[in-house]
Amino acid sequence: MSGAFTSERELAAAVVAWLRDLRWEVYQEVPVGCGVADIVAKQRAVTWLIETKLSMSIQLLKQLDDRVGHAHMTSAAVPVGARRAVPYKVFKALGAGLITVWPGGIVNERLRPQFFRRVAGVELHEEQKTFCNAGSSSGGHWTPFRQTARNVQAYVSHNPGCSMSQLLAGIKHHYRKESVANSSIVAWIEDGVIKGVRVDRSQRPMKLYPVEEVRA
Repeated sequence: MSGAFTSERELAAAVVAWLRDLRWEVYQEVPVGCGVADIVAKQRAVTWLIETKLSMSIQLLKQLDDRVGHAHMTSAAVPVGARRAVPYKVFKALGAGLITVWPGGIVNERLRPQFFRRVAGVELHEEQKTFCNAGSSSGGHWTPFRQTARNVQAYVSHNPGCSMSQLLAGIKHHYRKESVANSSIVAWIEDGVIKGVRVDRSQRPMKLYPVEEVRA
């Protein structure tokens, strides 16, 4: 049965659709504890963390052990065939729940997770709803820096030849001080971390161009 899902991303998409049908707000690829949770759903003040995996494994149990207590509820979601290998006593000891997913996207909550009233909390951002799909293997989860980098790329693409002062006035960034933003963004561009943008220091003030832009 588990072979019906070709990737964790496909499995996670079924869980995301199920949660949205139940009127949960869904955040995807969210940094939590020592790693990144596939899904964090929120309904009013209640948070529900869900890890999606194609099979039952020690890795999944370790992830659940790390995640439990960050959200009010924590569950694992696996294809229906994988639940035969579920160590239910371990799940109950951890306080974790179990969700099974059938081919075609039918989702069934097999084991209800324990509800923790006091939790460490999870930092959620609106961008995590759409930035990267749950179950992605690319490591592309949203961070404030990545959003800043995207904003820089988009602004320079639409405003080739802009100065740093024009850039900072035209975008939202995560830096608290303009001076830090100025020096940091230039350094990240020149180090190749912020891609698709180049700095032209031959002009005063320095100008920013898309990498394909050739100065006349």
